[in-house]
This record gives sequence, structure tokens and C-alpha cells, in this order.
Amino acid sequence: MCLSTLSPAISFHFKQVCVIEYKRADQRYRVLRFEDKQAVGLCLNLFERYVNHPRQQEQGYDFPNMCLLDFAMNFEPFYAKKLGEFEESIDAEKEEQSTRQRLINLANNTKMVIRNVPAVVRVPLFQIPTDPENYFYSLLVQYVPYYSEDELIDEHNNAREAFLAQEQQLRQMHILKHIVQEIDKLRLLLIRHMLSIFLKI
Repeated sequence: MCLSTLSPAISFHFKQVCVIEYKRADQRYRVLRFEDKQAVGLCLNLFERYVNHPRQQEQGYDFPNMCLLDFAMNFEPFYAKKLGEFEESIDAEKEEQSTRQRLINLANNTKMVIRNVPAVVRVPLFQIPTDPENYFYSLLVQYVPYYSEDELIDEHNNAREAFLAQEQQLRQMHILKHIVQEIDKLRLLLIRHMLSIFLKI
């Protein structure tokens, strides 16, 4: 579920806040999809979109190693505007703007819009003493890259065992990601410095 909230710094601009239920699939709420006032199925949720994300690097994104949290921060669903929809509303204006943004194609023939500004992701807070299974499962589903949720537990007995088995690998991945980000920042600073020297000549 995504909510649009007014930015306190700039009026009439919106900042996306994604609220994600990191529970097991059978515990999540689903939303009915209606056409002509008739229920025709269920809306795709973020988890179903994520498992269909590209299997190779595209547009500068390392999709094979992208976790659900990064996916939610960087992409939002694309909805093509149907002919005859001329209602003037905030949602309609936002939808029209999205069509001018860059898109990625998912394996299930749907699309996602690349956000101009990463969204803020809010998640429920599970406590180890009262709900250890959902606590560790929420960590797995947030940070472990996957193409099927069944891969998360795999041969382990529970979410705790599965998470602890991958904890060291996750730490290394996030350290590596931080290093790459720092290198990119240094490259940008170097380019700016070179441009400033060039402009002075």
C-alpha cells in the first residue's frame, strides 16, 4: 500500500510513503479488483510484482541482487490511462506524470515506474519475544533477494534458522553496497572538480 503525503518543505509536491506488510503470504490482506462494478479478481500486490522483476541488470539497476526493500523504494506500479478518463484529480495528474517517466518491464507483462525520488518505506515492527517467526521472516523478505518466496525458508525448519544461515552473506552484501555508493560519490566529486577547472580555463 502506498500513501501520498504533502511534503512539509514544498507545497503541492508529494512524497511517496510505502507501507508494506511483511507477513507470510497467507496472512496478508488482498484488494479486490473491480470492472464495471463487478469484482473480477485480485489486485497485484508489491510481492507479486517483485518476484517478476528483471533477471538481469537494466538501466543501472542490479536486479538479480535487488531486495524487496530497494524495489519498493525505487519503483511504483504503472497504470496506463484509459481513453475517456478526463476527471481532474490529484491521482489523475500523478498518473499522467508517471507515463512520462522511465519504465521497467516485469516478467508478467506489467510495468513499473522508476521513481524520481526514492520512497520512504514503513514496515510493521515485530518483537522477538512475542512473535519471533514473523520478526525473522520480515527480515528475510525485506533484505534477501529472491524470485520465489519459497526460496526464503528453503530446507530450513523456520524463519529464524533461514535468516541466521544468511546473516553473514547479508552483512557482506550491504557493506559492499555501501562501498560502491561511496565510490560513486567520489567519482561525482572528481567530475565536478574537473568541470570547475575546465570552466576556469
